[in-house]
Amino acid sequence: MADSKIHRCDEPKSAFLPVGLCEQFESIVSNTQNEYTYSDILKLIDFYLLHPLNEEKNSQLILRDTYHWRIKSKDKQGNEITKLYPDKFFHAMLKISDLKDDIIWTYTDKKTKEALKSMDLDNSLICASHPRAVLNMDCKKEIIEDNNGNLIVNISNSEAGYKCLFRHIRNALAHNNIFFYENGNILLKDFQRDGGKQKDNKVTAAILIKFDTLFEWIKLIETEQENNEE
Repeated sequence: MADSKIHRCDEPKSAFLPVGLCEQFESIVSNTQNEYTYSDILKLIDFYLLHPLNEEKNSQLILRDTYHWRIKSKDKQGNEITKLYPDKFFHAMLKISDLKDDIIWTYTDKKTKEALKSMDLDNSLICASHPRAVLNMDCKKEIIEDNNGNLIVNISNSEAGYKCLFRHIRNALAHNNIFFYENGNILLKDFQRDGGKQKDNKVTAAILIKFDTLFEWIKLIETEQENNEE
């Protein structure tokens, strides 16, 4: 089960750099060892903050028609059609980011808090070497009673994985909750909010990835992915 995942390693614990987001972007661009330009940073902000896929009304159509994430297939009559496979797209994102086997999905505040602790993402000092994530998903929760009179929570209509990921990334950028480490990794955190006030003790997501991964995902999404499926 996903909830049983625990991150253990011998890497020393690290604190994030005490630098603001704008200052860090400036440092990245000015570093001659990096290949990023101001245009790249603006593209990142546009892609994840201003026009994130999770907020686009026709996100699946955009993936299919704009970014060409579709697979050639045939209907029952043998006619060639193109079908969208969001799961295939999302799995490709997880694979290139090394998150595939190190991600926990949660549906309640309690489970999120437990997952953050088990994945070593709940403190200011963490292992900053190994990509991993905890993501709380939007869903419909319904309390129902079983045949024995026990109350259970029924989870339904949960959001698509890629939408959940893009939603939390967008919120982290919007509220300046992206933290940089010396090794080039970043931690994006999302929090519950009460109106305009952030609840610092209510983390809804923590995503530790390489900074480069944000650009690799953009490149992946913009790369045409057409395969044949009989």
